[in-house]
Amino acid sequence: MLEEAGDLQEAARLYEHAGEHEHAATLRLEYANTLSDENERLSALRQACVHTREDGEASLALHGSLADTLRERSSNTADAMEHNALRRERAQHLQLAGRGTEAGSMYEALDDLPRAAQAYEAAGAITELELVYARLESNEKLARTRQELVTQIDHAWRSGQRRRAGELLRAAVRGSKEGARDTAALRAQAEHLHRSTPRAQRLVLRWCSQNQPAQVVHVHTSARLVVGRSPTADIAVSEPDLSRSHAAVELDPSGTSLIVRDLGSRSGTFWHGIPVDPDSPGEIHDGGELGLGVATTFEIIPGEELDSEPTALIRPVGDMNWWLFAPHGGPLRLAPQQRAPATIRFRDPFFCLTLDADTEGVLNSEHLLRGGQIELLIGDELRLGDPARAVELEVCA
Repeated sequence: MLEEAGDLQEAARLYEHAGEHEHAATLRLEYANTLSDENERLSALRQACVHTREDGEASLALHGSLADTLRERSSNTADAMEHNALRRERAQHLQLAGRGTEAGSMYEALDDLPRAAQAYEAAGAITELELVYARLESNEKLARTRQELVTQIDHAWRSGQRRRAGELLRAAVRGSKEGARDTAALRAQAEHLHRSTPRAQRLVLRWCSQNQPAQVVHVHTSARLVVGRSPTADIAVSEPDLSRSHAAVELDPSGTSLIVRDLGSRSGTFWHGIPVDPDSPGEIHDGGELGLGVATTFEIIPGEELDSEPTALIRPVGDMNWWLFAPHGGPLRLAPQQRAPATIRFRDPFFCLTLDADTEGVLNSEHLLRGGQIELLIGDELRLGDPARAVELEVCA
């Protein structure tokens, strides 16, 4: 009577209660087809598919009708996530409708190859199944290769080989699929590498040794170190009588020693108390005082005679921290009586620290080989030497 009265939903429930699920599925499909509103029809079909429990013709038709309705809905959906969710739901109901080949094709389009293979196998679509298996095998090889690449990136990063890590990261990002799970992480790591690479040829290291208070050394590897009142000077001094670019310590024309040059200052530059003419720089052979104007004095201590490259430690008198000027690189001198067991050089874009041949090292808890080389990043923490006498370094900027 309910069926004759047009109450198809209630009649379907009674047939289901009586165990006649196929007849109930027919009524639910008939009811859904009476609905002109797409949202109401989609809701009715979804509810009907939840209740159907048999694989008869009516149940297959019910799942097929829902799959076709989902196709219409997905084609009118602009949101990418919702569009893919509807397509995935459609593929599931195509398979339940016995349309396995269509379901497999949909799963392939969604790049869900394992489910595509299941759908093709159930449908007996041998040719399509073999092609999917070939793609799965290829993907497995690519996944193994990619995992090996990620492992190499991690090892290069932790061991201080950041140039190599950068090359591998760029290769991994280029070879990754858009939307792949690890693509965003690889790009973030590449961006972190870029942000953490010190800019220009200057580096700030915080260091301590044998329970001494922490100190800072500024490392400069450009060909000239400028001192002056300008905030952009390599060593900025806020004295009103100084010129903006007052004087410079630089390589001599031969590139084998250091000189002091006046840069046309108003109040003069003095080396060992002797005025330095702009056209006649003073040679730095031993330590001494560099006077700028009437009130500013710097200490300059050149490197050891046996050092292969010219270097100098420089600081304003009274300042605690030193500037290491090493245009060609050289021993990492932190203070006049404190040398780290390593040399430092700038190899664009990285500062490279090379441990002495007999020196142990730890980089961010990773043990390094004796004599190993590290490409430094901002934030790195190092311990050089045996624990009892180690020098601890932190790369600040």
